[in-house]
Order: sequence, then C-alpha cells, then structure tokens
Amino acid sequence: MAILIEGFSVVVRNSTLAAKYPGGVEGYRRDCPNGSFCADECLSRVGFMVKSDADVFLAQLAAKGLISHLKDAAEDAALVCQVDGPLRPCPWLELGRWGQAVVAWLADTNRGDLHAPAGWNPEGRVQHISSEEVKRRLEFVRSQGNVDVYRDKTTGQELCVGRTSSTSDQAKSRHDELYRQGCSLIEGLIILSNQAPGQLDPRHRQRLEDAIPLFVEVVQINPGNWAAMWLLGKVYQRLGDFERGFPWFARAHRVNPDQPDVAREAAIAAMDLGRSEEAIAFCERAIEAKPDDPGLRANLALALLFSGKPREARAVVQEALAQDPADTITAHIVRIIEEVLNGKRTCPHNTKDLQ
Repeated sequence: MAILIEGFSVVVRNSTLAAKYPGGVEGYRRDCPNGSFCADECLSRVGFMVKSDADVFLAQLAAKGLISHLKDAAEDAALVCQVDGPLRPCPWLELGRWGQAVVAWLADTNRGDLHAPAGWNPEGRVQHISSEEVKRRLEFVRSQGNVDVYRDKTTGQELCVGRTSSTSDQAKSRHDELYRQGCSLIEGLIILSNQAPGQLDPRHRQRLEDAIPLFVEVVQINPGNWAAMWLLGKVYQRLGDFERGFPWFARAHRVNPDQPDVAREAAIAAMDLGRSEEAIAFCERAIEAKPDDPGLRANLALALLFSGKPREARAVVQEALAQDPADTITAHIVRIIEEVLNGKRTCPHNTKDLQ
C-alpha cells in the first residue's frame, strides 16, 4: 500500500495513532484541518501547501502526545516534501513514484496501490515552488478566507495557496505582545537555576496567575511556541500546582525534544508527582541532548531511586560525582542511596520523601 505525497505531507504510522492518538486513525482523520487526509493499511497522511502550516500541525500533534523527532530523526511523525523527501531521516518510510506523483509506504512492506484524498486528480497536482522562487517570482495580493493569493510577476497569473493557520500581521502582533506581557508579569518570580524559593505574597501570586491566560493564548496562536509552554510549567511549579505544571513541561518536550532544560524540568515535575518511570525517560532524553552535564545524571539517579532501583541509581550517581566532585547536591544523593542500600532508611518514592 502507498499514500500520496504532495506539497508538505505529515505522515504517521497507523500503529502509532492507535497507541497514542485520541480516537486512533479515525480521530486523526476527523482532526485533519483540510481535505488532504488519506491512509493505507499502515500509514496516514495529511498534506499542506506551506511548510509553516505543516509545522503548526506537528505542534498540535505534540499536544496530543506525538513526538515529531528524536536525535534529529523522525519519530512518531515525519514531515515529507514532495521534492526533497523527508526533512529528517526516517528509516521507517520509503518513497517512490506512481506515474508523476510521489508516493510513500511503510518500509519493509509491499508498495501496493496508491491511496489519495477523495477527489484527487493527477492532472491537478500541487505545484511545488521553492522558497527562493517564491521570493523571486511571486508577490502577495490578498487573502480570501483560508486562501492566500499571489501574482506571478513573470506571467501575471494568480496562484492560490490554501492555508490552515493564521498568518495575519494582527495575529503575530498579538502573539508577541501577549508573550511580552506574560514575561513581564513573571519576571523575578519563577524558580531558575535551582534557587531557593522565597515566600509568595498575594500580590506576586496574583501576577503569576494573571500570566497564565496570556501564555495559554500565545500557545493557541502559535502551537509551536515551546518556550511559552515551558514558562506555563514554571509558573505552575512556582504556585506549587505540579499536576497542572507537568503537562505543560511534557508538551514543551514533545515540541522540542532536543532541548535539555525542557526534558529536565519535565523529569523534575514527574518526580514531584511520584511518577518516577516517566521521570526516567525524561532524564535519559536530557542526558542524550547534553551528555556532559553531571546534574542531569544526578537527576536520573534520583528517578531510578524513586523507582526502587537503588543499585542502578548508585552507578549513575557515581558517574555524576566523578564529573563534578565538588557538587554538594550530588554528594548528598550518594549518601541517601548508600543509606537505602545499607538498610538505614526506606527507599524514597518522590521528592517529599527526601525531606
């Protein structure tokens, strides 16, 4: 079986949708923001005429639990250009041609017949224009609903580009202003660099709470703004609401899985909630992104300890201490692990048990 690849196509394995996406393949089809959905027995595809719209859709998938990439390789979802192929390495996908059309199928399966969106006509294929050509040949004329209209300066012909996300200057301006206001409200109030939290007076607490709807709207305008998600997690962390903060850290990680600070905060939030197995996965991702940071290994040691694995934790924390022998926090974790192994204290299961 093979699916059509036109413009910029987001391709997801059906097995991934069944395991992670609300409603599985059918839910994914219902959520398609345009009429481009098609699927075979193994893959589902949603297409876009503009890469930025595809990027927004990938960020929306991250909100549903799908990770677009790990170590720069396509993970749960692949973004495929009809001209350049997968924009990140994707070992689970193969590409070829069906006449003049580009098609994709799951690696190590039979290619089979073409599956295309309802009403697709091979004679009316999407014309791909590189970003360089767009700048050289096209000038923006107007927007009509969800369609941007350009004029080809060489031929005078009008070209229509279907859009699924807002590109208006007004939306961009509002996004930037809301983000600025939110950052101004929380300045000096969130916990950074392991600083000891002070007492929140009612005025400061209100500033943090006022920032929340601002950052939420920022994410609604730009679902790929992982920094706003991270800041929402930090605000809830400062308010002591770990249940509401953790999902924002986790979502920021899915949007930007190669950012070690995002994975670290997600791990800490998971440990605060006693969700040690999830914390282990986030710690491992943070170490992959920044292997020379001993603090990240110390965090992994804690997550392993909270999971009831003190011997594994000891091996990891000894590596961290060897990297930074002067770190008093890591040395303290070493003492706790040794006390657990020697039977002098019960194994802790979250950060509260350490107090």
